[in-house]
Amino acid sequence: MLETKKHLKNMLHDLIPMINGKWWLCGGGMLGLQRDKDLIDYDNDLDIMFMPGTTLEVPDDSKYAVQDYYMDRKFYRKDLPRYKPNLWGEYCRYYSHGKKLNRPQLYKQASESYSEKRILPEFTTPYIDIYTLKKVDGGWAIPYWEHQDFFTDDELQNTVVNTDLGFEVNLPGNTERVCSRCYGDTWSTPIPDQWKQKRV
Repeated sequence: MLETKKHLKNMLHDLIPMINGKWWLCGGGMLGLQRDKDLIDYDNDLDIMFMPGTTLEVPDDSKYAVQDYYMDRKFYRKDLPRYKPNLWGEYCRYYSHGKKLNRPQLYKQASESYSEKRILPEFTTPYIDIYTLKKVDGGWAIPYWEHQDFFTDDELQNTVVNTDLGFEVNLPGNTERVCSRCYGDTWSTPIPDQWKQKRV
């Protein structure tokens, strides 16, 4: 896990100069920096949000690459182990968003487009997810997770620059409020062995 954290830190350090425009670290990376002044030991990815119009320029000779993958883009190192998901499970999770289907309905409908629309991962692990925010009533949201990952205009206009990793990382303004909204009122208390718990 510590090797993964080291890779993620180095990847984030190398990614930032390739970004042109406004961006912020969110998700578990934001939580770790706000709570622990470090990345979380068991994280195997980081989440970066871009404002519309923000671009990423990865040089052709870079050890990094980007793959479009359903809801986001994956920034990854070419020489690390390839990500090996359950392809059917990942497609069903993507396909089911916004649809009120029971499991038999989901499997039947998803199977009709699975062979044509599934995406074979080229990216490796760990990786950095890159989401482009969309404008919604009252602020900005990460597509597919509007109910959880929502940011107000003032949170994105009043960026916090964090240097706990030894380089500048942008966080949303009023980071504690964002952490509370995303992770609940007990966000500042780590949960022992949380990485072992089943994700809901």
